[in-house]
Amino acid sequence: MTEHIQINDVAPRVQYMADGVQSAFTFPFAIFADTDLEVWLDDALQSGGYSVSGAGISTGGTALFVVAPAGGVRVTLRRRLPIRRTTDYQADGLIRAKTLNDEMDYQVAALQQVAEVTERSLRRSATSSSLADLTLPEPAANRSLKWNAAGTGLVNSTNDPDAVGDATLAAQQAITAAQTAVAASAQATSAAASLNNPLSATANLSDLDDTATARGNLGVPALADIAVDARTAKTGIALDDMALVHDSLAGADRKVSIGNLLKAVNLLDTDATPDKAADYVMTWDASAGEVKKVPLSGIGGGWEVASITDFGSGNTFMATTIDITGLDTSQFEYAIDLEELMHSKAYPHTDTIYVQVGTGSSPTWVSSYRVHALKTSPNYTTSTFVGGNGLSGVQIDGGSDKAYRSIQHGRLCLAPTLPFADGSWFPGYLSYQGAYHTYSGGEPNFMDVKATWSGSGPVTALKFYTGSGGGFYSWGRIRVSRRRITA
Repeated sequence: MTEHIQINDVAPRVQYMADGVQSAFTFPFAIFADTDLEVWLDDALQSGGYSVSGAGISTGGTALFVVAPAGGVRVTLRRRLPIRRTTDYQADGLIRAKTLNDEMDYQVAALQQVAEVTERSLRRSATSSSLADLTLPEPAANRSLKWNAAGTGLVNSTNDPDAVGDATLAAQQAITAAQTAVAASAQATSAAASLNNPLSATANLSDLDDTATARGNLGVPALADIAVDARTAKTGIALDDMALVHDSLAGADRKVSIGNLLKAVNLLDTDATPDKAADYVMTWDASAGEVKKVPLSGIGGGWEVASITDFGSGNTFMATTIDITGLDTSQFEYAIDLEELMHSKAYPHTDTIYVQVGTGSSPTWVSSYRVHALKTSPNYTTSTFVGGNGLSGVQIDGGSDKAYRSIQHGRLCLAPTLPFADGSWFPGYLSYQGAYHTYSGGEPNFMDVKATWSGSGPVTALKFYTGSGGGFYSWGRIRVSRRRITA
């Protein structure tokens, strides 16, 4: 693991829709300082009411609100750096790798910031051959932008487009009124010509003495004689097929194409605060060959905070293990953030922290792992391989450095499967990156771990424990985030 921030290929901007409950929102891009993160609620830039964690971490961090934003509020997190050069190299001076890397990281992050803003700006397509001038004219009230007659630049329109639209609507309404009058005249003429027809004196066919004769006069078949379309929706129904509907405006029955009926969805109100557990959408189940409803909770989406466990800062013995339950890697992938988890051992000691995965409703703890791990100690300028095959647990903290407080900050990720170059697949995959305190030197050490195992079934739990049978103090917290991977 490198000593500097890794600027990954990820846009420095992320958005969420608040639900009134969630107060912690993650961002997947690196920041150099807490002040590099802008927090917006709808269109209002926030100056307080939240805290930021994760500065200096390559994989990003979290904005935690004191009070959860109200449901339906759009939460925007974006990196905003002062675009400047922070380092000046002296002639014939020593250029240190870390200084150079930090400067390059800052410049790449600044370029990503500019690219993100540019991507959301008005511009021509990459394949456009036009050389037209895109300079905007001076703003003019009640005018719109349009291309000039030569198509070489932008100008203000001569007329107010809203006023033109109002005039067009009025003309259409006048045409509709005229058509309605013509139709009414035709109906009156028809009624006058059928005064001797007994059907004109009744609105209900069942009131007539001879219903069959009435149906014949009207050309309406009996319900039993109407043929049912036996074609299946999968192969036979076409969008230009017709359905009979009642036109409430005209007060008459009309035939409407299936395609136009489907457009009626645009008339429905928009649900700005959908309930994932109670609301449904309609889908076609291809395996069952029928229409079904699916809860919103069953449709994949972005990251959400599943739980936050705060152990406080009491600095007293808490437990020999920390278990996280309720996981399900058959439906979700997970990101577990560990912040300031503390050993119960006093300095000096050589304790470590390990993690095991569990499967099943009553977890069975997997005890054989294939691990590739690298421990980096900047204070001693050393890197040590601490992995292997058939290990009983996955080490995520190096006790050989006699840490007096264990994990400073780390992120453990769980994915359901991982393909390897040899074509084999494993039921589970775990990756971890984190920093932990050391007693001397003041600099943190780092762990970079990747592990697989061959247990049965999806992961349902995690267990954290210390290598020599110690335990944990009541200190720090664990945040579990998840993202659905199945529909």
